[in-house]
Amino acid sequence: MEKKSPLKYYLLGGIILVAVILIIVLSMGGAKTSGQKDQAMNGTGGTVNIPANPITGVSADSTTKAPVVTNAPITPAVTSTPKSASGLIGTWVSAVTGKGMQGTGKITLRGTVNQLSLTGDVNLVIKKVENNIGTGTITFDKVCITAVVSVPGKPDVTNPTQCLNAYSQPSTMQISGNKITYTGKSVLGANITLTGTYTSDTMSGTFTRTGSSGKINGTFSLARK
Repeated sequence: MEKKSPLKYYLLGGIILVAVILIIVLSMGGAKTSGQKDQAMNGTGGTVNIPANPITGVSADSTTKAPVVTNAPITPAVTSTPKSASGLIGTWVSAVTGKGMQGTGKITLRGTVNQLSLTGDVNLVIKKVENNIGTGTITFDKVCITAVVSVPGKPDVTNPTQCLNAYSQPSTMQISGNKITYTGKSVLGANITLTGTYTSDTMSGTFTRTGSSGKINGTFSLARK
């Protein structure tokens, strides 16, 4: 029987020992890497469950990088005319032909009292709206006035209706929210003020026509042409 050399056993044992040490070292290195990864996610180790983004609906697990959040730019406050007011630009006409404005009033002339009724058309053209001021033209057309004349001691007399044709002039309107106010001249040089509200398609309100001898109050109603 051949006698084995002790040197062979020493060499074989040394190789096995080196292999075992290498396996242990590699295992420790892998565990350390995994632990560092968990600690980077939550500071303590373990798995982190990141809830789904409520806007995108996308969820992220512990292997997903956290999104970078940036602040949205701050939009400065708008001080110019609201968009709704800019929608006033265009042509507005009597909602019912001949009855764009209707009113009643009383004037005194040469000792007689005249009860008046007024009807007419309004054509309003708004060309520009800026800083809550609208500019354009306004036309009062077919303004018809019927007067009932009262003379003390005599029966009332109804005068024939008199109509005045188009009276056009530049217009400037004050706009606040959905309110609009116009002040200018009406037919025969009387002062007139229209105050009302508007939507995208309609405009309505009240008017006051004031002359040297009296006043007429009424309503106006316009629609977008």
